[in-house]
Amino acid sequence: MFILPAILEEDKNNLLLKIHELTKYFTHIHMDLVTNHYKDLQGTLTIDDIIDSVKRFPNVKFDIHIMAPQYDGKLINDDTVTYFNKIFIHIESKIEVDVRSYPNIIYAFDLYTNIFDYAPIIKSVDEILIMSVPSGKQGQKFNIITYEKIRKITSINPEIQIYIDGGIDKDISKKLESYKNVKGIIVGSHISDFINKT
Repeated sequence: MFILPAILEEDKNNLLLKIHELTKYFTHIHMDLVTNHYKDLQGTLTIDDIIDSVKRFPNVKFDIHIMAPQYDGKLINDDTVTYFNKIFIHIESKIEVDVRSYPNIIYAFDLYTNIFDYAPIIKSVDEILIMSVPSGKQGQKFNIITYEKIRKITSINPEIQIYIDGGIDKDISKKLESYKNVKGIIVGSHISDFINKT
């Protein structure tokens, strides 16, 4: 299980500063993008802002988690695919792109989504992301229903690899390590707990 530091930022200059700081400790960073009107949240950065920022760090691998009410060619295009290793999109949103054309797209599931509603998709994919907090804000508390969701998902697809996103501190990460299907954890507010600065 590996750790991905997450950045959710609304100011481009602050975004660049955070990336620069994290590159002292990590070579793989998870970017969060919240678009306007996603669950009444107001994001201010655009996909172009984030792409322009990550282009300045060619030796770093970036993933992006796009929280949007719909996905179209403005969000998912050749640039997105070029500059991000993995692109996480919410399965509950309206998807207007051919996901099969983009092998690095991975479905994300909101905290309260009924996993069994998407059992055929879960059976057919190798990786998914599940939210362990409500989407769109950092600093939230990890919800223990996540453990049961992991068990449900692996009952559908025993080989699937799972990313867990939200509210993860050192103690929770130790518990998640006991689940063999948990491939990675995405850590925002608690990332300083995982950095060895000595």
